[in-house]
Amino acid sequence: MSKENAVRRGNDLLLRDKLVDVLEYMQDKDGDYSFKALCTVIEAIFERPSQDLTEITENLPSTLFSHDIQSILADFISQSWEGQSAALATGICFSLLRKEFLSTDIEVKVHPANQAGSSSKEVLDIDVYHQNQIETAIEVKDKPFSPKDVEHAVSKAIKSGLQGTIFVIGPQAHLTEQTLDQVTAYWKQKNIALTFIKLEELIGFTGYMTPAIESGTLVKIIQSKLEGMKAKDELKKHIYLIFKKRGWI
Repeated sequence: MSKENAVRRGNDLLLRDKLVDVLEYMQDKDGDYSFKALCTVIEAIFERPSQDLTEITENLPSTLFSHDIQSILADFISQSWEGQSAALATGICFSLLRKEFLSTDIEVKVHPANQAGSSSKEVLDIDVYHQNQIETAIEVKDKPFSPKDVEHAVSKAIKSGLQGTIFVIGPQAHLTEQTLDQVTAYWKQKNIALTFIKLEELIGFTGYMTPAIESGTLVKIIQSKLEGMKAKDELKKHIYLIFKKRGWI
């Protein structure tokens, strides 16, 4: 193991260099110190949440109803985790609505945090595709945002060939400088469809329009979104604890 090992740039490169530094540091320590360090690492690994919720949720009820869905998603967004919770909940909502009303050819993709638009196939935080063609782009905010932030998202949506976008406002978010009506009117004059929706309202609507769902299906949707967005350990643990509190784990 050395810093000459080929890895991708970015976080992988930083992890490789840090790992080499730690291993070189450990070489100079006695055996007892190294053993305790190894035990600490193993303990930390076991404390990490499972990578697949579908493999550990053995006590699920057979069916979840509207109030269950609304309650679960409300628990998800009770903590922000740098906006990841809001993005996850939004992706789940659109996936459930797609399942109830739209074609199975519809795919809802939640992109990794701060990486939306990093590839030619990514537009905003959540992209909705129909037969591999972009249909809708959704921006999710869970912190204060400005008209400039809105303009940035709308511009990316337009560049991708869309005529507008949906802006989901998380519980920690609010628009600064102007009102939502003012910003909406500005873009309407440019023939751009901009829709603002509060995440709590989206969750309520989704629950209302999803009267019942097999619990295993919901867990699969949640797991799929966590994997697609490359959720951080903090968010995974947050979801794990919510499931455990409900007696599902």
